[in-house]
Amino acid sequence: MSLASLLFALLFYVAAAVLVGGLAYRIVGYARTPAPLKIPTTPAPTTGGGVVLRLAREVLLFESLFKGSLWLWGLAWLFHAGLALVLLRHLRYFTEPVGSWLVFLSPFGVYAGFAMAAGLAGLWLRRLWLPPVRYISTPSDHLLLGLLLAIAGSGLALKFGVHTDVVAVKSFFRGLLTLAWEAAAGRPAAVAAPLPGRCADDRVPLQQAAARAGGVLLAVAQPGRRPARPPPPRALGRAPRS
Repeated sequence: MSLASLLFALLFYVAAAVLVGGLAYRIVGYARTPAPLKIPTTPAPTTGGGVVLRLAREVLLFESLFKGSLWLWGLAWLFHAGLALVLLRHLRYFTEPVGSWLVFLSPFGVYAGFAMAAGLAGLWLRRLWLPPVRYISTPSDHLLLGLLLAIAGSGLALKFGVHTDVVAVKSFFRGLLTLAWEAAAGRPAAVAAPLPGRCADDRVPLQQAAARAGGVLLAVAQPGRRPARPPPPRALGRAPRS
């Protein structure tokens, strides 16, 4: 194995460790943070099944976003639906044999890449065009959108432009999963294409939105958890009532 293949393989392991370890750290920190105030979100479910149903509507359909802004909902759902299909299609690079359902989804996954790129472009233009959104946007927001667009663009370029040996790519990635490393075959573009994805993976634990994963897990596991009681008046500096 060449030095470039070795460094490329180590990069994937480091990116995976940062992603998993960083998310676990954020979730544990979220779980250990006390919640002294009860913030109701009406109508709030009171049972575990109700919490699961409400979270399913939010995660899959973006219900609150639909009620707030139809344009933003359409762009966000277009991006996330395209990303989900693209991820499902890429399972064929890690599974053997490839299931019939995955073969059926593969053609849709190709065109989902265009939907993913279109949704991302619309979301980025929204941040650049609307003054209120542009004012609250940070360089980190633009960096993550740029990385995600680079992922979509590099994947479409490999599919419709710079073709590569798909069999060799699949063998390389399956070797990473089984710790049986192989040389990274193919053109340099095929090797460089996943790099924006690795950078985006390492950005996820640093994003403030990563704490939402802890909120989802705790909401499902403990829907009726009571918040911590507030301190007594004496602890707040108030004089006791006579």
